[in-house]
Amino acid sequence: MKTPLALFALSLSGLLPVAAQTPAKGPTNHITNGGFERFSRVENFWDGVNSQGFLAGATGTAYAITERGTVDSLPMPISVRAADLNGDGLTDIMTCDGMEYLRVYFNSGTPTEPKFTNSEMVPVYYGRFNWNDHAIRTISHNYKIALHDLNKNGALDLIMGNYGGQVFIVRNSGNSSQPEWRQPRNIKETLVPTTKKGNLWANLVAPEMHDFDRDGKPDLLLGEGSYSANTIHLLLNEGSAALPKFSEENRYYLAYGDGREQLIPAVVDYNGDGYPDLIVGDRTGKINVYLSNGPWQKGVELKHASEVTFGTSRMSGAVAPAVGDFNGDGLFDIIVGRTNGRIAIAFNTGTKEQPKFDRLTDIKGTDVWDQNTTRNPSDWTADFGSRKGNLYGYTTVVTAEEDKEIEPVPEGKHAFKAAYFPALNKIIRYTTPLLIPPTGEGYISGRAKANNFLSPFGDWNPFPAVQAGINTDANMVIVRKVIDNSKLRPGVNYTLRFKHRGRGVRTAAWAFYYGGYAEGKEAVVTRKGDRGAASVKRDLIRDYITNTGEFSSGGKWGTLSRNFNFKFEKRKELNEPEKFQGIRGPVYRALLEIRATLAPGDGAFYLDEVELVEQ
Repeated sequence: MKTPLALFALSLSGLLPVAAQTPAKGPTNHITNGGFERFSRVENFWDGVNSQGFLAGATGTAYAITERGTVDSLPMPISVRAADLNGDGLTDIMTCDGMEYLRVYFNSGTPTEPKFTNSEMVPVYYGRFNWNDHAIRTISHNYKIALHDLNKNGALDLIMGNYGGQVFIVRNSGNSSQPEWRQPRNIKETLVPTTKKGNLWANLVAPEMHDFDRDGKPDLLLGEGSYSANTIHLLLNEGSAALPKFSEENRYYLAYGDGREQLIPAVVDYNGDGYPDLIVGDRTGKINVYLSNGPWQKGVELKHASEVTFGTSRMSGAVAPAVGDFNGDGLFDIIVGRTNGRIAIAFNTGTKEQPKFDRLTDIKGTDVWDQNTTRNPSDWTADFGSRKGNLYGYTTVVTAEEDKEIEPVPEGKHAFKAAYFPALNKIIRYTTPLLIPPTGEGYISGRAKANNFLSPFGDWNPFPAVQAGINTDANMVIVRKVIDNSKLRPGVNYTLRFKHRGRGVRTAAWAFYYGGYAEGKEAVVTRKGDRGAASVKRDLIRDYITNTGEFSSGGKWGTLSRNFNFKFEKRKELNEPEKFQGIRGPVYRALLEIRATLAPGDGAFYLDEVELVEQ
């Protein structure tokens, strides 16, 4: 997933050594782009519209088995649903994107001419729940959604299915004109079991609800995700309408995939005979039609009848379809969530008995913030929003002309900024932000730990900010800079300086990590077998140093200045960089992190003129 420093694109440039920046006068600054003068533009999706003016969300991927039998990370479509969510008689759109953010696009047009501007954020985020609960964190992503009025009070509840086969129901505590979905305190409170044995039996599930056995209680449909010849399952409701209950013991095969994969269903009376049929999106971009043959009976499957065609247009990649009447003609239209994050619509120009669709057209919206872009400072990574549910949080690079709050700029023309966009919510009650902190040993609070900086993959590369930010408070911004490690020397005194100011800054801290490793002189080679097979055990020396500190940031520019040096304690070899001879000598990793916890929904933090120089 490509997460910008502002929101959703992860820049990996900070992981690579970069050339040291040498001023004309004075000591060498080992922080490249410390004044944030270099940057690139990146997408900002908080208004639900991309820089081309189309309704869109962040893209995402999931691991799935392919036709070749391999497991690959495959692009997944944004999940969409269509319904009247505010009781004005117009069909609205709800989405869940590749970063698990939920949006509603309220229709501001007329019954015959739909119009969409920007989205309102739904203050529910399941992407960071129970991060230290291994059973949840490994599968709790790539959500597909459905809507159903379980309490029959006109307020549509939200049904969510995830990568690992779990299903959740988020109740609508609002009403038909003002929906309100609230963040639960515990994800398990919203879990709807689909098995009595506790074992998950499906993958990449896409939910839908409809009363197929006509007993007055909605049943659960699950499109299955990653295996060949998968299925649309039907689980009959063993509970009540308001409190549904399901198990694998009352599960039926409603429609067979016959080799199609990543099945995402929507229920509709496709041929006007009064019985529920299915349209089902798959990985290849096709939408297939499965027709009922009268009232559904246990053990009777819906037969594949045809594929939906959209004029001359064709789709590639997985698709997520939904249905709704967008032009008031009494016929169902089709909207499609696509792997590029956009939403396309095709209007039905046929009849109730024989639907016919025009070509798919991506839906336009209204871009709110600067053509939907923010600025990604070169050679840095930052996180303030992505993977944490911190709604409307962003980072960027600003000038004094654009942001009067930073005047006067300490030096140069630009400064780094972390702040909040004003909430666009007018109908959905806005909660700022989702401040459910993670817990556990890896949780980052005021002070740094060395293991918060290193990649877990054994390569001794520091975390980029978006990875480090997952396990922090939702309203904590993290800025990280990987430093040219070949120029820093153990035993030398250095000074770290930077300018900062803020508004609503609750806590702020800095940390400097310096790690070294070297291959020792001894290497044991053991030969096994007659064909010369060998295993090598290397003598690897590792050590690291972490300097940390806290500071206060207020409404005026302040300067932090700290002196420190690097001296490894475990092995003296690491303190002798002149012995560096490729892989057999010391290799160093250096990282600077600056972080601040801001007032929810209103705080701002500025950073400029970051320097690391020899004393």
